[in-house]
Amino acid sequence: MKLAKYLLAGFVVAASAGAAHAQAAACQPLKTLLASSHAQVKALQGAKTASDKKTVTYVSKTQVPGMKDCTIESSIAIDPFTDYWEHHLACSAETANSETATQTIEALWACTRDVFSERQPNEAWVGGKYRVIGFDAEVPTKGRASGLVSFGDTDYARVDVEKPFDTSEEYSLHLYWMFTK
Repeated sequence: MKLAKYLLAGFVVAASAGAAHAQAAACQPLKTLLASSHAQVKALQGAKTASDKKTVTYVSKTQVPGMKDCTIESSIAIDPFTDYWEHHLACSAETANSETATQTIEALWACTRDVFSERQPNEAWVGGKYRVIGFDAEVPTKGRASGLVSFGDTDYARVDVEKPFDTSEEYSLHLYWMFTK
């Protein structure tokens, strides 16, 4: 419940801010989401919107500041090949122009990059220099200090933030949680 209250406070701040300010407001909530336990992720599941044999999709009880239409897709059972319970938070965003979207992603990258144990920016040549238009990174849910991700043994979160192409004013956030048995 503390997580939901914390994120709600961030949303109130973001509601009155512009895109760059919204990303600054999204920074700490994203860090908090990355460290979520399996129970905390399940608590973020709102109304069920779809399902199939392997997954159920829910409206997310939390909306990341600066983003919209957040959903959580959760596996019904442990994946027999990876031995992980898998959850996926997906959100989208759109800004007034491409430059604002790039600035927003760069701000989010700058404020979160030190929490990841493994990370990679996606850069494109924009306006005469290389700009970060996306990034992907991983971190154990117990934090960077707990070491690198050891697949099959570590509960971890993976984040992917990106523009579909360098001149797009749209971008998306995908946060994947992988929990062991």
